[in-house]
Amino acid sequence: MANPRVTLVGPVHPHRGGIAHYTACLAEAVQKSGCAVQVVSFVRLYPRFLFPGQSEFDVSREAAAFPSERVLAPLNPLRWMSALQAIKRFHPDLVVIAWWHSWFLPVTAFLLVWLRWVQRRRTVLLCHNVGSHDRKLVDGLAWRILCRLPEVHLVHASGDPARIRARNRRARIVCLPHPTYNLFSRSAISRDAARERLGLAPTARVCLMFGLVRRYKGVDIAIEAMARLRDQPDLRLIVAGEFYEPREPYQQQIECLGLAGKVLLHDRYIPNEEVATYFRAADVMLAPYREASHSGAVQTARGFHLPIIATRVGGMPDLVQDGETGLLVPPESPEALAAAIVRYFQENLGERFRANLAAQSARYSWSSLAETLRALATP
Repeated sequence: MANPRVTLVGPVHPHRGGIAHYTACLAEAVQKSGCAVQVVSFVRLYPRFLFPGQSEFDVSREAAAFPSERVLAPLNPLRWMSALQAIKRFHPDLVVIAWWHSWFLPVTAFLLVWLRWVQRRRTVLLCHNVGSHDRKLVDGLAWRILCRLPEVHLVHASGDPARIRARNRRARIVCLPHPTYNLFSRSAISRDAARERLGLAPTARVCLMFGLVRRYKGVDIAIEAMARLRDQPDLRLIVAGEFYEPREPYQQQIECLGLAGKVLLHDRYIPNEEVATYFRAADVMLAPYREASHSGAVQTARGFHLPIIATRVGGMPDLVQDGETGLLVPPESPEALAAAIVRYFQENLGERFRANLAAQSARYSWSSLAETLRALATP
C-alpha cells in the first residue's frame, strides 16, 4: 500500500513567528512518519493596517524552513483556485488547514467547502485558536461556519472541544497536547555565555517573558509583580519580543514604579539564532496571560526544560502542571504572581521542575501528532 499523502495549508518560512515554526515542525514530523507531504503557503498574510509589527517575514539567519508552494492570499479568489489546483495535482489523502485568526475566514471556509464536497478529500481544521486573542465579534460568525465544515477539528486545549460542540454537538474532535519546540534548544550556548551576552550577572535571578507583546499576555501584570519585589536586588525581568502595541505605557510604568534596571525591555523580533540565548539565561519563564488557548512560547520554554509560572486560564493548565513543572496563579493578580516568584526561588524548585520537564518529553512530541495525522490519512 502506498504511503499516505498529506497536504498542510498554513504559513511557513519566509513568514515568521510561532505558527510558521509550527507548520515547518509538523511537516517535518509528518514526513518522518512515512507520509508524502505538500505544504501550501501564502504570498502574504496581512495587509499593512492589520499587521502592527515591522515585517511579517523572517530575518533569521537560521530559518525554520520546509519546502512550500507559496500561492495563497487571504482575499484573492484567483489564488484560492491556484492553491486548489496545486492540491489536486498532489492528490492528497488528507488536507490539514491551519486556523488562527478570523481574518482568514473567507479563504479557509472556501477551501474547506471545495476540498470536502468538490474534490472529495478528507479535511482537518487545525485550530491554533478557537477564538482569536483579539476577541473580535467576527469570531462568533466564524465559528458558526467553521464548526460544521471540516470532517475533523484538531485542537490542543482541553477546553476547546466543548466550545466547538456547543455549536455543533456532532463535531468530530481530536485533542492532543501542543508539541514542544525543540528546534531552538539545539544551540550549544551555555548559561554563563548567554548571561554575558545579555549583560546579566551570573548571580542574578532572571525571569523571562518571551514573544510578541500584546495586552493579553499580561506584561503590565509582571511589571506590577516586580514592583512588589523591590527588596530583592538580584531579581531581573527580561521582556523579549516585538511590541504589537505602544511601548510607552510599559516604559512609563517601569519608570513610575522605580524599576529601571530591574525590568529590561528588548523590543524587537528575536531571530531564531538568538532564541536560545534568552531561554538559557533565564531561571524561570513568566506567562501571566489574561487568556490563552495554549502558548508556543511556553512550549519553547519546555524545549529548554525551563520551568514556567503561568496563570490558570484557558489551556495553560494543560501545559503547566502546578507543583510539578511550574506554578499556576490566578489571572490579573500581581500579588499572586509575586508570591509565586518568591516561592520558586526560596524553595529552590527549579531543579525538580526541570527534571520533570525532561521526563515528559515524549508526551509532547511531534511524532504523536504526526502519527495521528497519518492515521487520519490512511484510506
